[in-house]
Amino acid sequence: MLHIKRVKGHKSASDSIIRIKTDGWHQITYEEIADILVPLMENEERLYPQEKGFLGWHKPLEYLIQRYEQATGVMAVKGHRESK
Repeated sequence: MLHIKRVKGHKSASDSIIRIKTDGWHQITYEEIADILVPLMENEERLYPQEKGFLGWHKPLEYLIQRYEQATGVMAVKGHRESK
């Protein structure tokens, strides 16, 4: 079982940290990945809002795409994939 907990962070009054606990090895689902990513994205938007010129919730998405491209050698372009 996967337990997800949000606790107060240190960057600002609205900052939060996502903590995850399992009772051993756990096969993670897409729903659980979303349950982790959505609060992280909301936190980025609170700390670095797009309306102030920051990337906000786009930052974690861009990072995931970059890591995917690095790991696979496949470039993601406008929702399509093409080889590098």
